[in-house]
Amino acid sequence: MADSNDSTVGFRWNVFSTIPEGMALRTRAEAALGDTNWDALLEYASKLRDGTECKLLTDIGMGANHMIRVIEFDDGKRWVARVHMPYSMYDGSIKMVWDDAKETFDNEVVILNLIRESSNIPVPAIYAHETADTVGVQAPFILMECVEGNVGTDIFDDKTFEAFPDERKDTLFDSVAEVHVGLSTVLLPKIGTVIGRNEDGTYIQGPIYPIGGPFDTATEFFQAWAKNMPFCNLAHMPRLLAKGGRSAEIPASIEAFRAAIQELASKISVCDKGPFPIWHNDCGNNNIIMDDNFAVLGVIDWEMAYAAPWEVFGDYPRFIESVPRAMDSPQFWDESGNPATARGRMDAAHQKQYLAAVIRAEAKRGLTLDNHLHLLSAALQDTKRHAVAKAMWLFDDGKLACYHLVTEEFAQSLLEEPKVSGVSQDVTTASSSVTNPSPTKKKRKPLGAIVNEQPTFARDIKVQETTKSKTPEPTASYSKENTPSSGTD
Repeated sequence: MADSNDSTVGFRWNVFSTIPEGMALRTRAEAALGDTNWDALLEYASKLRDGTECKLLTDIGMGANHMIRVIEFDDGKRWVARVHMPYSMYDGSIKMVWDDAKETFDNEVVILNLIRESSNIPVPAIYAHETADTVGVQAPFILMECVEGNVGTDIFDDKTFEAFPDERKDTLFDSVAEVHVGLSTVLLPKIGTVIGRNEDGTYIQGPIYPIGGPFDTATEFFQAWAKNMPFCNLAHMPRLLAKGGRSAEIPASIEAFRAAIQELASKISVCDKGPFPIWHNDCGNNNIIMDDNFAVLGVIDWEMAYAAPWEVFGDYPRFIESVPRAMDSPQFWDESGNPATARGRMDAAHQKQYLAAVIRAEAKRGLTLDNHLHLLSAALQDTKRHAVAKAMWLFDDGKLACYHLVTEEFAQSLLEEPKVSGVSQDVTTASSSVTNPSPTKKKRKPLGAIVNEQPTFARDIKVQETTKSKTPEPTASYSKENTPSSGTD
């Protein structure tokens, strides 16, 4: 049961072979490849299928935290082995953190089961998973259904995608929107992760790291976010202060944004109470498996998913996302509030196409504001709330920007119009949330003195009876923004 010379025909996994030598991700991948007992993994898989012999194919897929190998059985059946890779520690060593793998794998298995039984969203079936070294594999792993396609990042890059004709893009957007709208119907009573199941079949919800929870209301979620979400790029603050100009405002802006989220917590969501939709939290083309015609075959990597407020859920896919205008660099926008660059205009056009696809998908399901708690299309068109939620995601990602401008703009909008405005359920009139056709040009207010109090970054959160805390990930060798992926993570 050694490696086969066969390759998975049609797969385009190339990340492992293209990672430069010496890069932390390459070092972790090589450790996973060398330290994992692949023969023990094959023996375990064979036993699960009554002794059917199997082999590993040569293809190696990977993302930020996992390596993917394809197991092929003698009867032609294929499984995927998703193996957790060790971490790069701050001291330069490579170490497997079993507790972290257990929590992420256990949670992912539960949420995949929830999605499979509650919707027709294509997610891989789970056959087995091990998070303790009881079978000699020497690494945590999941054995799951092999979805024979490629993730978007293995099919096209940004330049290739931009060159696609609109009809081809519409095919992709329609396929992704079907999944996104389908998730809007998978609802849970609280905001939080899914950590287990009760004997009566109901699901147990737990905390969101590092925010806490679970939460009964969106207000509680936003308040806890403001209190507990750390900004990971604090090391840059002295340099920004010394640089002067707009950059010097960023440290104070970060704390002003946090304070504003706390103050505006009860106003951010239009649906303060549940139920709440499942948010994937990393729904980019790196985690969407598709065929060569852009039909979605499967959505993977659900380890960070949780039930979220509608404003957090209502975001564009990662490959057409954009930075909120208020916090973006001014040179990227014209005097009318529209994108000033070719890339910005392309993103705006893509978002408008995607919004139209969402409206079509909702119409197919018969979803309206009259018969459903809220709509994805409504959340996407609620531009100021959408900007706040996107800014929160970028904050978590460590983007350096003047965040307080987003909450300033949102607070002003509450004075002008307290309700959601401009919501369309007509494909022909839906507008992109990235544009602002008739803005009121305001002089930017100077930011006040830098907050002197050091923020409390709560890493160990005490939660309710259905909650637990998560061990911080012991590495800083990669980020959401620059991590490559190949069909796996």
